[in-house]
Amino acid sequence: HMVRGSVESLQLASIFSTYPPAALNVWQAALVEVVITSILMGMIMALTDDGNGIPKGPLAPLLI
Repeated sequence: HMVRGSVESLQLASIFSTYPPAALNVWQAALVEVVITSILMGMIMALTDDGNGIPKGPLAPLLI
């Protein structure tokens, strides 16, 4: 039996969303998001650029 707001309920809620670790402060979390987003954008731009030789056709959405 779970009680809303208890530690056990937070563990269950982490299945459906992500929570930063307690050791991570706000600036570190923001830096992580910037780095991950820039990697994702770099991959999207590299895969969809017509100047690159690969991928052709419907392969780009699959790789993204």
